[in-house]
Amino acid sequence: MNTLQFHQKTALFLITFLVFNVWAIAQITTKPYINPGNPASAITNPPWIEIYTTANLAGTKYEFRGNRTNIELPNSNLYSFRVQPGYIAYLTNCNNDLQTEEIYRGEVSNYNKKICNIRFAPVADAFVSFHGISTPIHNNDCRRVFGSVKVSVQERTPSGQMIPCPMSYRHGRGVPMGLFEATIYQNANANTTSFQNQYVRNFDGRVIPTLDQFTYLAAGSSEIAGATFIVSEAALRQNRVFVTVTTMLGSAHKSNDLASDFSSNVRMPTPIVHSMGYHEFNGRNSTVVVGPYQAVGSPDSNIAASGGIYKQFRVHLSKLRNIR
Repeated sequence: MNTLQFHQKTALFLITFLVFNVWAIAQITTKPYINPGNPASAITNPPWIEIYTTANLAGTKYEFRGNRTNIELPNSNLYSFRVQPGYIAYLTNCNNDLQTEEIYRGEVSNYNKKICNIRFAPVADAFVSFHGISTPIHNNDCRRVFGSVKVSVQERTPSGQMIPCPMSYRHGRGVPMGLFEATIYQNANANTTSFQNQYVRNFDGRVIPTLDQFTYLAAGSSEIAGATFIVSEAALRQNRVFVTVTTMLGSAHKSNDLASDFSSNVRMPTPIVHSMGYHEFNGRNSTVVVGPYQAVGSPDSNIAASGGIYKQFRVHLSKLRNIR
């Protein structure tokens, strides 16, 4: 073998050796993470949760990455935890026989339940905003609407379980984790005035009005009446998110300025709960109308009478995305 051939073979060997090592290093650095609790799920860079054995992210820290089943933690009367940003953690509460899941995001400083399973999903927001109330208006007394409209959001898991979704914002302001129902309209009684009553619009009995402007909490306020709830991206895409509206409304009534049939208490007999899919908010500007809800009352001048005055209310909502 001459010198040229020797150098050619040496160069070929070095190139082969270099390529092999680059490939081998690549296999090591890109090897998927195998979740010990669920070996079937191979996840690259899995999301994490840090669980602490005392409140306020103190005590011993345990970190879990990826979906886990049958985890074991030291017994404690109070835990706290932190979930990786951009994700929600479904924690299985094993204190009860049903082993129900609960949704959490961010930091939770106090948690007093036993955790046995954890799974993760990318986070998304479900917005529910209040756009007003429509009702037959005979004169301005009919705009004096009182009562409340409350909303909550639920997510149906792939296994069919319905779990409540926590609220993250109400009227544009952040709220602590653990709140699940938002009051988006409230007024004490027909004798009180509410800025929101300017959003009470007339329903003429034929055409339901379109209320596509936001309701603000007060004159000049930038706070929009509504709430934001935490859900998973997958649940939104797969139409597994639902909205529950609880309505209890009443109003004053007078058929005209000279009428003697004034009533300060035309109200719904009981609250009514209405549930719908979040994907049903698909009309103009993603708005939806719930109702009509029937209210009944008597003139104040004839307290012995039962019934006699009837009204209907409709609640206008949307999922427009500028609640915060």
